[in-house]
Formats: sequence, structure tokens, C-alpha cells
Amino acid sequence: VAFRGSCKNGVWRIRHNLSDIFADFAGSRVTRCGAEWSRNFSDELRSTVFALAPPGAYVTSFRQFEAIQAGALPVVLGDRNFRFRGGSIWLPFQDLGVDWNAMGFTVTDEELPGLPARLRAALDDPTSLQARFARTKQAAELFTPAGLTEYVLYVMTFYASTAPGGFGEVLSNACISGLLAREAVGEASGMGLAIGR
Repeated sequence: VAFRGSCKNGVWRIRHNLSDIFADFAGSRVTRCGAEWSRNFSDELRSTVFALAPPGAYVTSFRQFEAIQAGALPVVLGDRNFRFRGGSIWLPFQDLGVDWNAMGFTVTDEELPGLPARLRAALDDPTSLQARFARTKQAAELFTPAGLTEYVLYVMTFYASTAPGGFGEVLSNACISGLLAREAVGEASGMGLAIGR
């Protein structure tokens, strides 16, 4: 079990508790928030079974993607107010059938105290663990530039088949949405960007 990260964002208290929760977990590399970064961070991820992925600046973080690319099983941690199963949080590629609980685990902050026992039980079941690694490896391609491109094309094709105006309307709406998002980001950052005006 591994986690190394900062705690700059005070909204998500989950990161602050991880090192204490895993203090007695044999072989874990769960550091206190803000601990010095390892020069071998990628090696740490590649050599762990479970990589903890607590919220970052938002309700999820890119750590889950790093874990998958490193071949570790992602343990996506979230606030109880953003339930994973049928709640308001959306994890990538669920619409394609990616089951995050079948690869690693999704856990709310309420469930954190019991997480070490769940991970120990998973480690003690080599058949289930092997199946989790196989599913993670199968999904890993989605988390590459090529996989993301394919997914975007899939989504655009889906919406093109359902949009009354067809593919042209989908592209037009996507471009308008992108323009509005860039303007909002520019204004929020004080840059005052007005792309397309």
C-alpha cells in the first residue's frame, strides 16, 4: 500500500489521516502529508499492490490514473458527500463498463478505518488479486493518449447519432462549450482571455 502527496488543499481531510490509518500495515509506504517527495516515486507505484488515490484539488485526483499506468491497483478515496455507487461522483469510463471496485476499491471517508482490513483480505486472496490485476491491465489502455482519443471519438459518435442536427451540431456545440470554458478559465485566473471575440 502506498501514498505520497501534499495536503495543500484543506478541504479534503482524508489525506491527513492516511499515515495514521496505515501505521501498523506491514510493508506500507504511506507517508505523512507533505513528506519529501521520493526521487523514485514511479518505482514506488510500480512496486506496490494498492495505490491510495485520495481527493486532490477536486473530488478525485490523477493518482488513480498514475496507479493504473504503473500497474498498481487504484484505491479511490472520497468524501462521504460524494458517494461512488449511484451517487453524484463520476469516475472515468464507467459508461464503458469500467468497474472501479473490480480493479481496486472505491472507499468513502466513513469506510477508511476498515480499509486496512479490506486490503489485507484482498492480499490474502491470490485468485481475486490476480483477477483485479487482469482487469486493471485491460483498462490501462483507456488511460493513454490513444485511449482517450478513442473515447472522445466514441462519445462524439454516440451524441452524433442522437443529435437532431447530426455530427455537425455535435462539433458546433463542442466548440462553443470549449470556447465558453476557456473564457471562464481566463476570467477566473485574471487573464481576461476572450478567445473568439
